[in-house]
Amino acid sequence: MKGIDILENSLVKFPVEKRECLYYISIANYKLGKYGDARRVVKDLLVEEPNNKQFQSLLDLIDEKSRKGIILDIFINIRLFGRSCRCWWNYSSIFSNPYFLPSP
Repeated sequence: MKGIDILENSLVKFPVEKRECLYYISIANYKLGKYGDARRVVKDLLVEEPNNKQFQSLLDLIDEKSRKGIILDIFINIRLFGRSCRCWWNYSSIFSNPYFLPSP
């Protein structure tokens, strides 16, 4: 976070190096897992230089990582939902079994 703040401050101080600062900001956001912020910055860079292979490869890397993260989140949520259903099923089956009911 501190490194990103330093880079953002250098944007104001050294506007000539705007391109490099923005590129490093996007890399820092990528490394921190802030894929949305990293993608936004790279998209801004690609507007100015649409044929830049370095920017395009970074954008591809960010998109790939964010897709993997989404797939992993979906998988984790499915597993958690499955476990909660299984726990509910086991809990409800205990009380429907006559051997587990209290005797009168």
